[in-house]
Amino acid sequence: MKRIFYFNIIYSCNSRCVYCYSHNTWRNTFPKSEISVDEFFSYLEEYRLCENDRVILNGGEPLLHGKFDEILNRLNAYKCEVLVYTNGRLLNKLNPELLNENDRFVIPFHGDEEIHDRITGVAGSYRETCHGLSRLKGARCRTDIKLIVNNEILASDSAGKKTIEMMENDICFNNALHITKMAYTPIAKQNGCSPVSNEHAADYMRILFEHFRQKGYVIKFFDTCIKKLFHPELIQPEKYTEEIAVYFKDMGHFRELALGKTFTEECSKCGHRDFCKSAVDEYLALEYFNHRFYENLE
Repeated sequence: MKRIFYFNIIYSCNSRCVYCYSHNTWRNTFPKSEISVDEFFSYLEEYRLCENDRVILNGGEPLLHGKFDEILNRLNAYKCEVLVYTNGRLLNKLNPELLNENDRFVIPFHGDEEIHDRITGVAGSYRETCHGLSRLKGARCRTDIKLIVNNEILASDSAGKKTIEMMENDICFNNALHITKMAYTPIAKQNGCSPVSNEHAADYMRILFEHFRQKGYVIKFFDTCIKKLFHPELIQPEKYTEEIAVYFKDMGHFRELALGKTFTEECSKCGHRDFCKSAVDEYLALEYFNHRFYENLE
C-alpha cells in the first residue's frame, strides 16, 4: 500500500491568490496556526513512517513555518518521499544542502508576470518565485512546475506562445510539468473569477502538450480536460495498481481521506472520462513520459 501523509503545517501565507483552496489561509496570519514539530513527528512515529511512504508539506505557505528547515532535515532521515507545495517566493532562504533526491518541490505559475502577480495578489511575486527557483538549480532535489490555466491566459495567449516563452526563458525546473486549470473554489467565486470551460482548457492542453512532450519532461495532467489529446497511446494508459491511503493532519484535526472521483454531467458523457484524473479526489494524475501515458501519483 502507498501511504500518503498530508500536512497543512501552517495556515499563514504570503500570497493572496484569488482562487485560494482554503478560506482559512491568507486571512489567518497568526503564529499559532503552525503545527508543532513535536506533534508532527509524534504523529508520523505513531504510524511508523517508512521509506515507501510519501509526506506532503502544504499550508498556507509551508516555508513560512518557523521550523521548516528542521522538519525537512528530520524527514530526510526516514528516506521517504517528501513533496512540498510552495509558491516558491521563500526558496531563496532555504539551504540547498538540506535537500536530497527524495525531496520534490511543486511550484505554481499562473501566466506571464503581469497575470501571475494579479492572481497572487502580490506585486513582484513572479520575480520572487523565479529567483527562488534559481536557488534550487544544482540542488539534488526534484523541481516541478505547475501551470495553472486560467481565463486570463486563455484570453491573452490563446496560441500559447507567451506561456511557452515564459517557461523556457524565465523558469528553471528539472523534473515535471504539471498542467491543471484554476479551481473554482469558494474564494474564486467570492472574488468574481469565472470557471475555465473544459472546451477552452482542452484546446490549451493540446498546445502545451504538443510543445513540451518534445522536451523530455514528465507531463502531468489533472483536474482539467484532456479530450483533445488524440494520441493512440492515450487509449490504454498503464494503470496505477498500488492501493492508496491518504491521511490528513493539521494542528487541530486528523482524518483519513476517502478517495474517489465524481463527474459532472458533461464529463460523464465523454469518451475520455476514465482517463481524467483529479489530484484532489484521487491523488492521481495522467502522466506522459518516454512516449507513453501512465496513471501515477500527482
